[in-house]
Amino acid sequence: MLTLGIDIHTRSHRIDVLDAEGKAFRAFRVRGGHDQLVEAVAALRQPVRVCFEASIECGVIHDRLSALPNVREIIVAHPAHLRRSHRKNDRIDAKRLAVDAFHGRVDPVHIPSPKVRQWRQLVEFRCRQVQKRTRVKNAIKSLLRSRGIVPPIGLWTKEGRRWLRRAAMPDPTARLRRGMLLQELRLLDAQLRTMRRTLDAIAVKDDRVDLLRTAPSVGRRTAEAVVAWIDDPLRFARTTLVGSYFGIVPSQDQSGERNHLGGITKAGPKVVRWLLVEAAWRAVRKEGPIRDRYLRLLRNDPQRKRRAVVAIARHLALTMQAMLRDNQPWNAQRAAGRAEEVPAATI
Repeated sequence: MLTLGIDIHTRSHRIDVLDAEGKAFRAFRVRGGHDQLVEAVAALRQPVRVCFEASIECGVIHDRLSALPNVREIIVAHPAHLRRSHRKNDRIDAKRLAVDAFHGRVDPVHIPSPKVRQWRQLVEFRCRQVQKRTRVKNAIKSLLRSRGIVPPIGLWTKEGRRWLRRAAMPDPTARLRRGMLLQELRLLDAQLRTMRRTLDAIAVKDDRVDLLRTAPSVGRRTAEAVVAWIDDPLRFARTTLVGSYFGIVPSQDQSGERNHLGGITKAGPKVVRWLLVEAAWRAVRKEGPIRDRYLRLLRNDPQRKRRAVVAIARHLALTMQAMLRDNQPWNAQRAAGRAEEVPAATI
């Protein structure tokens, strides 16, 4: 079987081929897009093992190569696998991917099904629209404040928006900005309503979302994001790896007696990390085992609030992965015994 290392780009691709004994067999460049790349791999005719680096388009390429009759194995390498090298160009990257794949030195990333990838994209797009709406609301507040206008309490309720539309503005520029911002706000509200209905239709068909919603303060949006990104809970050898996957573990620099812990790594999907932290803030405000855990982490120090909340977010992530793996609803005692305490980190 041949082993292919492919350095993929938008308009050209470098392919390095090793034979069954791991010796250089062929190296060439393919000009063109995905169609030309697939044709080049199919033209080899012999059974092949393919290795390429993860990117925004790796899912599509994975699906297309998987459909080829001569492709026996596809390995998608984490981008950090190549960044460790001090010398980096297309030729070196393709060769290194081929050699490491042949010797089994590549830790493959998980490639979910097209359906799950589309679900993830929709969750991410909704979060970006929510952030846009927040920026528009902040811009409206800034406009009012710059003109010395004090808005009523509940500005975003129906009554508050009616007041906002009718409020007297002291100059034409303010009236123009208000009109355009309100128009943008209405558009974003309509888009988010449509997206909510679409996501609800997907979530209602997946029992795992309802399972995770038994966890304290975990809503449908958080539950669906965790389900979509974990996908297969059995792919994690240890539950603690989920914290690293979502980037909510402290960075570490340890050597001998010195062990420095910094802020969280922020690796992995930002949207899930954001939703988990939001869920943690909601959970610590309610009486129960989560709040008790938060108070222990807080140590009566108000400066540790953010660190303690991030630790709670990690606790929720680990426990939800265990819930998915065992297909069991939230159990406070079981969760307390399963998720270990970790050094607090900052976010």
